[in-house]
Amino acid sequence: PLPLPLCRVLLLDSSSPVISKWEADRGDVDFSKTDWTFPPATPREGERHESEHHLIASGSMMGAHRTSTFSRPRNGSTVRLSETQIVDADDSEKLAFTISERMPRRGFSIKVKVILRAHTERSCDASVIGEVRPVGKNMSNQAAVHKAFLLVMNEIKLRYGTEGSGLMAGFLTVVSDMSTTNGLMPKSDNNLMTPSRGSENRKQASPFPRTSPQKKRSGLVSLQDVMKENQAMQQFPTRDRPATPSFPTQEDTPKRPKKVQAEKKVVSSSDDFPLDENEPHPMTIEVKPLPKIRLSLMPAPREEDEEDDSSASRNKRAQVKKKKKSSRNRKSSRRTPAIGGSRTTPPSASSSRRLTTSSRRIPDAS
Repeated sequence: PLPLPLCRVLLLDSSSPVISKWEADRGDVDFSKTDWTFPPATPREGERHESEHHLIASGSMMGAHRTSTFSRPRNGSTVRLSETQIVDADDSEKLAFTISERMPRRGFSIKVKVILRAHTERSCDASVIGEVRPVGKNMSNQAAVHKAFLLVMNEIKLRYGTEGSGLMAGFLTVVSDMSTTNGLMPKSDNNLMTPSRGSENRKQASPFPRTSPQKKRSGLVSLQDVMKENQAMQQFPTRDRPATPSFPTQEDTPKRPKKVQAEKKVVSSSDDFPLDENEPHPMTIEVKPLPKIRLSLMPAPREEDEEDDSSASRNKRAQVKKKKKSSRNRKSSRRTPAIGGSRTTPPSASSSRRLTTSSRRIPDAS
């Protein structure tokens, strides 16, 4: 019969009566716990240096984790063990955190999940879910494995259940104790809050009336208080606020008005932009064009006239190249004979003789 925020603090705070009773009853000794830490890149990562009470009360603990180390007697010797607590969900409706034991027990890994859900505004439901997984190497003997499994289940019930020294058993005892104390508190409060006659007389004799705390909390002010404040303000004459002292600046120097007058003359000569006479200190703004900046490593944008010049220069270059190419072709054609033509050779001496002999006429015998 306790609200969820109170049950949440009882389970998350390491110094709460629930956790203290659980650690004392289960038989473990030499407890050492790390601080609550949040995963990186989360909104609450920077609050890791705050105290545990501040972290739990300031906001949601979702994603936070811590490690608890303790000593447990086993087979006549003391074994150092550890467990990790991770908060899976933390909001106005539910709290869920997981307790995972780092050391396997009888060949099984154990994870226990504790869940608190809000049932009403003043009550919540608690449930414990155990997760047991076999991690042993030799699982051939099924009877021995089943026996070890039953022993592990009994140990989980004794440690986290509602009987004996379990977590839920200690939680229920603390809740019942707190509910009984809360049931007795209203009576004691009423007895303590009853005013005595002496206090009533003192209240009546007080010369300074005060507003009730209900009015202060609600933010409402009565008409009588407003009238009294106005009367009190009228008793004191209003005075002008003294000027705030300040250091002299360049604007306060006597040279400034001369510059303003000169600038005023320059502005008045402009016809395009008439001067407004209502302005106390007219100013002129001189606009200068930015210089053209061109980087050698980047292509610069070209203007229209530059594009025309570049196109004309390209045409001239193309014509010059064509002329050079045509002149080269003419020279090469003069030097080399035509392909496929017959080459003339000078006539030899024998051929000339033959021609001459053949051209002579033979005289007639007659």
